[in-house]
Amino acid sequence: MDDCLESPMANKYSLRKKLKLPILLKALKINKNDTLLDVGCGAGVFSQEMALYGGKVIGLDYSDTNVRAVRERYKLSNLSFEVGDAANMPFKNEMFDSILATEIIEHIEDDNKFVSECYRVLKKSGKVVITSPCTNPTISVDWMRRLFAGIDITKDFGHKRGGYTKDELFNILRKNNFEPIKVVYYDLLFGEIAWVITCMPRALTNKNWKSGEGQDKLGSSFMFNIYKVIFPLIYGFAKLDFFLKGLRGHHIMVVGRKN
Repeated sequence: MDDCLESPMANKYSLRKKLKLPILLKALKINKNDTLLDVGCGAGVFSQEMALYGGKVIGLDYSDTNVRAVRERYKLSNLSFEVGDAANMPFKNEMFDSILATEIIEHIEDDNKFVSECYRVLKKSGKVVITSPCTNPTISVDWMRRLFAGIDITKDFGHKRGGYTKDELFNILRKNNFEPIKVVYYDLLFGEIAWVITCMPRALTNKNWKSGEGQDKLGSSFMFNIYKVIFPLIYGFAKLDFFLKGLRGHHIMVVGRKN
């Protein structure tokens, strides 16, 4: 996988992260005595948020560049970062109470091996929280992603596949002895449209924006400063998904328990 270290400014105004964070924290139900793993932690944003809730948190990422950077960025005593392969984790058996794997499984060639590794390093009754793009949303805006932002979700951002359906994720959990206990859809419609809107200026001004290029210049960017001002409006528009509960969204979260 490529480096995916986002700048602090980009993280602060990330619509995706702001919408997803409360969903993840609700699913994790973090206790102070828990040991947690954020696998494929990237910029370490969710690792830090988990650590703020207590417990011991380890962020794992394939990129040495990412890990060295986040070690400097985050200085919590209960938070550490390690370099390692998600399909061959450098941890002993039954080490973690919970694992967060957000937007990582679609990047991994052998997704079955990855879920098997999650099972191995989880304690009995531990849970894994997996999120991914959903390939069968009720109302697809894939055409909008392609037309206005030039995004092909099946291959951009280092994806090995475009995502999963609920049945596909439940099947891979069951195949590796997990009991699927929960599914949540998000970015139902307005959230995904809002995200495409945030991508459009970058797509117009930076041909390589999907690689994260140019983030070091965000603070001096005229377009980004406008975006910061209107961000509350964009976020409010995305929250209209509240009225569409029951639909399959453009992203899916499943929770599996190790029996």
